[in-house]
Amino acid sequence: MRNILAIAGHDLSSGAGMTKDLEVFSALQCHPLAVPTAFVIQGPKGVRDVHPVPADRLAEMLRMVAEEIRVDGIKIGVTCDAGQVGAIGDFLEGRKGVPVVLDPVMAAKNGYPLLSPEGLEALKERILPAVDVITPNTEEASILAGLPVMDKESMEAAGRALKAMGIGGVVVKGGHLPGEPADLLVDRDGRAIWWEKPRIDRIVHGTGCAFSSLLTGLLVRGYPLVEAFRQAERIMEELLANTY
Repeated sequence: MRNILAIAGHDLSSGAGMTKDLEVFSALQCHPLAVPTAFVIQGPKGVRDVHPVPADRLAEMLRMVAEEIRVDGIKIGVTCDAGQVGAIGDFLEGRKGVPVVLDPVMAAKNGYPLLSPEGLEALKERILPAVDVITPNTEEASILAGLPVMDKESMEAAGRALKAMGIGGVVVKGGHLPGEPADLLVDRDGRAIWWEKPRIDRIVHGTGCAFSSLLTGLLVRGYPLVEAFRQAERIMEELLANTY
């Protein structure tokens, strides 16, 4: 049984965050591990408050994982501040050879901020160089790449800028742009691979968490990056069409 670690916030509604990650890993027949970064007071209408886990407690949990449990893949979601990012960066230094996927969550769907400005700078320095794949939405890609993202052309420019930072693969999620949504993968060889889909007229929080968890699990199961991207997109379309 493969073990996948989620380092993410806990959403009490289980629509997003760590509990969604664990649900996806279990569905892919992998054993889920969980280290919480924050307890998020969140319901379907959005985030009301966030209580970060102190950085020393986060580091203590990660040390226990490093000392006692084999980890076959890592998905990182919400981080709150520079102290947390430093603890995760230290942990990643000893995790070579396993897929690491970062969903660089900076704000909730209702706009509530989740990552401090100092945490963002630390994320760029400590975590971005250590991950295999990053899955930002257009706003996150714009902030990380330092480029405005307004259409497919600028999505690709931002994706390539992030790829040039040494990241193995970049998925830019285009659902926040007007029109029919399209997601972009800039793969390990620098190819631009698009996935276009019909827009579903409903608001569901946690879609980014589910997608990045699917991608992580499929990579851990041995899928090549391009096929993992395509398969995660297929599954997400089914989930959004049929979600309760």
